[in-house]
Amino acid sequence: MAWREDELVVIAGKNHPLSRESFAPLEILAEADWIMREPGSGTREVFEQAFSACFGHIRIALELGHTEAVKKAVEAGMGVGFLSRLAVQRELENGWLVEIKTPLDLNRPLAILLPQGAVRTRLLGAFLENLAG
Repeated sequence: MAWREDELVVIAGKNHPLSRESFAPLEILAEADWIMREPGSGTREVFEQAFSACFGHIRIALELGHTEAVKKAVEAGMGVGFLSRLAVQRELENGWLVEIKTPLDLNRPLAILLPQGAVRTRLLGAFLENLAG
């Protein structure tokens, strides 16, 4: 069942040269060193689809298997990254990471998946109602 929209954002460490830019055109993004999630990650797939439509090659500096690892590598200035706004909101608010505006469409739908034939207990129903807001 559809749940909500998720926005992926391009991020840089506060001392990265791109952090001083209010907007990064595609030509600058194509030259950036990227900190990527691992192949098969939904986050990576969204980015690759959006980026590959404009450029065929992404300069991958590092591939990491966890959101927290990507955040820390980007914060350390090892490259730029992209993650869900939900995952980096705290870091953006505290100034540890900086959002880089781009022309890329990095939105994706999120869904709630339940096993086929799952019994909707009162607890599950309350949980799903809470998620719906």
